[in-house]
Amino acid sequence: CAAGLVFGYWAETPALLQIAYPAAALLVAALLYASAPAYYLGFAWWIWFVTPFVRRLVDYQALSFSTASPVMLTPYLVTGLCLITLFRFGGRLTQRRYVPVLLVLLGLGYGYLVGVVKAGLWAATFDLLEWVTPVLLGFHVLVFWRLYPVHRRVVRAAFGWGVLVLGVYGVVQFFAPAAWDAHWMVASGMTSSIGQPEAYQLRVFSMLNSPGPFAMVMMAGLLLLLGERGPLARLAVVPGYAGFLLSLVRGAWGGWLLGLLYAVRGLRGTGRRRLLAVLVLSALTLLPLMVYAPAVERVTHRFDSFVALEQDTSFNARLRLYANVSGQVLANPVGRGLGSLGRAAKLGGGR
Repeated sequence: CAAGLVFGYWAETPALLQIAYPAAALLVAALLYASAPAYYLGFAWWIWFVTPFVRRLVDYQALSFSTASPVMLTPYLVTGLCLITLFRFGGRLTQRRYVPVLLVLLGLGYGYLVGVVKAGLWAATFDLLEWVTPVLLGFHVLVFWRLYPVHRRVVRAAFGWGVLVLGVYGVVQFFAPAAWDAHWMVASGMTSSIGQPEAYQLRVFSMLNSPGPFAMVMMAGLLLLLGERGPLARLAVVPGYAGFLLSLVRGAWGGWLLGLLYAVRGLRGTGRRRLLAVLVLSALTLLPLMVYAPAVERVTHRFDSFVALEQDTSFNARLRLYANVSGQVLANPVGRGLGSLGRAAKLGGGR
């Protein structure tokens, strides 16, 4: 995949890369699924981490912007291989251990049927992909529960390296956004929500599509790193927390705090002291960056918004959305189905 990316980019063949990247990723994923299932899991995570970045390179090289880039299908194709697991072991869904998965799939099936009628086939199908892929991946992990020790090691490594790479890229992005990142911000029309494509003026989104997904990935990765002692954890913690803070995503900050409290609650004695030492060391190593005026101003301003939520634009917009949707739910118990909200709704023409 990496060789194909470099060749496609420098050979100035973005059209070829739009097909070559998904095809190469799917081939590698299929080989790993068949021969090394645990490493397939790590590969799938990395495809989710870097595919938006690949898409930006392709668009920038072509000097264009596509709202429906084939490159963005890659994570769904790779994770979609877990359908094979569902076909092979779907009979287990009636067993007690798997009933929660069955209930989720039934709910998605109902939402999809309603969505096809009310939002259109393409919108409902796209939304189904976004909802069903994590369920399929979870079912795959559940079926192969005996591989848990290997899965645990692979996932921790994937997120550890992910925090390091995404964090470093995110910090660099804040101080000197790359041309392809600036092109993406302007062409996608996101400057009103994530800032201007200039140094110190943007909310960090690293290799992901926007600050929200980036912050959620970093939140999960940083929580996983709390239990790590190796050199990777030490290297990743500084750029990881720096990028996480510069994303300015309050929901992810709150999620990290809840995860930390849960971890502390489950630790005793030496474990708690070691965790406290890790947090103090992380804070100290962040000081050189966070005393830099442009960075500290943006982060502290975002923290200040916690005590003035009634004046916060995004918070009030969410309240209006929830109030509007709640009224629609009460008035229409059948629902609007998948594809009626968010990005998928654009494929249905807003029906």
